[in-house]
Amino acid sequence: MRQLETKTGAKSATVASNEIQLTWRKTLFLILSLGASVAFFAFAGGASAMRETASATPSIVSDQADYTPGATVTITGSNWGAAEAVHLFVNDDAGQSWSYTADVRADSAGGFSLQFQLPDWFIATYAVTATGASGATASTAFTDGNVTVNSVGASSVAIPWAKYTKGSTCTDVVGPPADPSSTGTVTTNAVAAGVAGGQSLRLTAPATAGGKNFGGWTGAVTSSSQTICVAGSSGSQTVTANYTTPVDTTAPVITKTITGTAGTGGWYRSDVTVQWTVSDADSAVVIDSGCGTQNFTTETAGTTSSCQAHSAGGSSSDSVTIKIDKTDPTITFASATPAANAAGWNNTDVVVSWNCADVGGSGALAASVSHTISSEGTGLSATGTCEDVAGNTASNTKGGFKIDKTDPTITFASATPAANANGWNNTDVTVKWDCADALSGPVDLSVSDVRSAEGTANASGTCTDIAGNSASAIREVKIDKTDPVVTCPPVPTFLQSQLPQTITATVTDALSGAASSTATGTANNPGGGTVSITGQDKAGNSKTVQCAYHVGNTTFLAPVDKAPTMNIAKLGRVVPVKMNLVYDGSAVTGTGTLYVGGMTKVDCTTGTATDEIEVYAAGSSNTGNLFRWDSSGPFWIYNFDTSAFKMNAGNCYRINVYYGGTVTNGTASGGALVGYFLMETTR
Repeated sequence: MRQLETKTGAKSATVASNEIQLTWRKTLFLILSLGASVAFFAFAGGASAMRETASATPSIVSDQADYTPGATVTITGSNWGAAEAVHLFVNDDAGQSWSYTADVRADSAGGFSLQFQLPDWFIATYAVTATGASGATASTAFTDGNVTVNSVGASSVAIPWAKYTKGSTCTDVVGPPADPSSTGTVTTNAVAAGVAGGQSLRLTAPATAGGKNFGGWTGAVTSSSQTICVAGSSGSQTVTANYTTPVDTTAPVITKTITGTAGTGGWYRSDVTVQWTVSDADSAVVIDSGCGTQNFTTETAGTTSSCQAHSAGGSSSDSVTIKIDKTDPTITFASATPAANAAGWNNTDVVVSWNCADVGGSGALAASVSHTISSEGTGLSATGTCEDVAGNTASNTKGGFKIDKTDPTITFASATPAANANGWNNTDVTVKWDCADALSGPVDLSVSDVRSAEGTANASGTCTDIAGNSASAIREVKIDKTDPVVTCPPVPTFLQSQLPQTITATVTDALSGAASSTATGTANNPGGGTVSITGQDKAGNSKTVQCAYHVGNTTFLAPVDKAPTMNIAKLGRVVPVKMNLVYDGSAVTGTGTLYVGGMTKVDCTTGTATDEIEVYAAGSSNTGNLFRWDSSGPFWIYNFDTSAFKMNAGNCYRINVYYGGTVTNGTASGGALVGYFLMETTR
């Protein structure tokens, strides 16, 4: 058996190329057929004789009426001559993109069987022709998964389609790669496209065709939707788009077009034209009343425009109330709150108000309107707008406002007189501040406060601008005008030999405090007297007092030398101590209290020289510690018993002499030191 399969063109070949390929293919087919026939008849020999044995018409048939692309087809022949040579030609009649030829020989019963494989793309319809050596012919046809689209009620309806790789969902990739086309348009009663299992076809019917309406699909897919999805199969399928003549079941449609300047609240602010339009797609329209074009030029609170009509589908009516107000409202200035001060300034926001009225019929939208001016400056203005219900407006501008909401600045300038280094004044203080304002200006360029009361307090100043804003400041001032208190110490007595001496007084101040807690003066007059001492407080106030002092001067007579000579006396002996006293420049004689007031042990090196006591008293020491006046001297004398004062041999002592005080039982105390002598006791 000889077989020949021919594939012409590619999947996406155009019609022109198909025609070229068809011409070539047919030419090739004629050449091959002629050669095959010659060969066939050569080996067949006596074909007519063989046909004479056949008693029925030869035939061929396929094992299926429809196949999947790429499937195997079995062709069976019957009633051919015994051992008759038969030439078969399978052709793609639609696209002529593929063909197949084969030569077979019938068996002794005149039958044969031939198998071949279809191409793996859609062909639509295949034609098979068998030609026997006897000249007898037979034919058959089959398809490869077609969908035929029909319509009922409208003819030649163009229906777009698209093929998808998904088997039944019309999704995923559009068009299998081997198809010549994945989308297109078919007319009804024609093959739409080859669709096999594993593929799907989407069909979209027009909503109307030939004046009729689409009603739904029937056949392989039943649906009322315009777009359907046909699942592929191994056989042909038919779907039908059903169209019906529309029946008028709806009343006519009335449309109104209103021309004019629309305001608010349903009002118009100009002349109005109402244009009525009546339509019905299914039957004739009859106007019952109104409709057409209606014009309104007069202001009105409500005039009706209407339209009534009917058709086979019923009656319709519509109306509209026209309200016209073409006149602007009136606006009248009412007030500005708060009112400006005497200088024409405000220091807060200003609310400007106007009254509104309307004469056009729609009424004022509000009885009054207001505008708040919140910015600072001069020459400020506000605009109010009154509006009526129809949307007409009228405006008014009120100007000349001056607003200053910013406080002036206050800056410390001086305090006169200036405080001292301690921060205190001891006189009245005038504190001054400078004032400035960048907008309305200050009322005064400076302000001051005079503080006169003693103590620590705040001076205060307030700057005010012309708009009435103010700013304040304080400055601490400390004033102390009272002198401090200077207190002298108890009156001291100095030895003349030790002059000069410093006298220290205490200084106190209840307000600013003492500059120093003490003040001093120098005592240097041998005759005693007073010294001036001045104390100051921190505010600079001062107080001077006179502090008294005494000066005593003693002169010791033999056998005792005055200090710093160290007198050396025998322990247990009585030394006659003789002396004269000058107190505050006057000699003390006759009467007075002069006594030995105490003895202290000192270092023996205290004396710069030594002198042995040459004369001792024959008697005992005086009773008590008092000196007595000896007018024969004249001098004061006291018999000093070295043993009575618990002195020890080898020690040195300072023995003090006092003046004044009180005497009790022959013993004095409380006097002032006026002199002393040094004594060393020996065995």
